Amino acid sequence: VLSKIQNICFPKKYEDRIDVNFCTDNLEIFDSASTYAEAESINLKANAGKNTIKTFNYSPDPETSLLIHKISNATQKLKLVNTQL
Repeated sequence: VLSKIQNICFPKKYEDRIDVNFCTDNLEIFDSASTYAEAESINLKANAGKNTIKTFNYSPDPETSLLIHKISNATQKLKLVNTQL
């Protein structure tokens, strides 16, 4: 999977889009299909307030399919703080 995501081309149109308001600038993401485990989560810094989440399915080959979420704010990009995966 890591070699496949090195060359992702983000689409001009996304399958889904939603605006959200973050109450804090500290976010934690995890695979919602699994039981939550802190060691398998990723911590991010984001701007509190209005953000846009855009989603698309990325399938570079028949054996790889990923649901990609792009989170953006008009003034600043997210910063990866801690990866434990």
